[in-house]
Amino acid sequence: MYSSTVVVRLCKRAADTKAASCAAMMHETKLSWLEQTSVVMSAPGISAITFYRGDERQAFNILQSRAAAIISSNPWLGGRLHKDASGDFCLRFPAQPSLSDHLASMSVPALHRGMELGAMRGLLADTLVSAGLHSYGGNEPLFLISLVQMQSDEFAIVVSLSHAIADGHTFYQLYGMLDSQASVNALDAQREPHFTKPALANYIGNDWLK
Repeated sequence: MYSSTVVVRLCKRAADTKAASCAAMMHETKLSWLEQTSVVMSAPGISAITFYRGDERQAFNILQSRAAAIISSNPWLGGRLHKDASGDFCLRFPAQPSLSDHLASMSVPALHRGMELGAMRGLLADTLVSAGLHSYGGNEPLFLISLVQMQSDEFAIVVSLSHAIADGHTFYQLYGMLDSQASVNALDAQREPHFTKPALANYIGNDWLK
């Protein structure tokens, strides 16, 4: 990132021992066979940027409130990729993820609406989650919401979600929940057991799966 970019992580972890103990309780869900393929695990995260003009401090307060509600209702967003005893990829997550791992505010004055996409991605690298294979076994967040301060009264909101744990439909459900007028829903992280390779082949054809 450019030296002009300053990243500030917000919302410190609660010091309360009881709350920390509760948050430390881990849950685990095995990824589907399709999510474990190299195609999906090596895919970049699903990301979107939206530009705004207005009071960024007020916007961040709203964003913080919405992000807290979304992550509280969907703790699987605070998970990390691991492998279980059988060697399958799984998503391991705490009962109460820390908001500070998933919400950021930064200043990138060089960012502007009309810039080329590749240059934009370079400037915003810290707002984008890694591909599943790159984040496996580490402590990188798989879901990240960032408010990016630009010049004057412009700012942008970037939302990034690992493709290894969600698809585009799930992404836009979560993205829509950031709207202060929208309801926050809990999405089930358990994979459908009937979503097997033969079932998918029967639906879309074997040629696609070769």
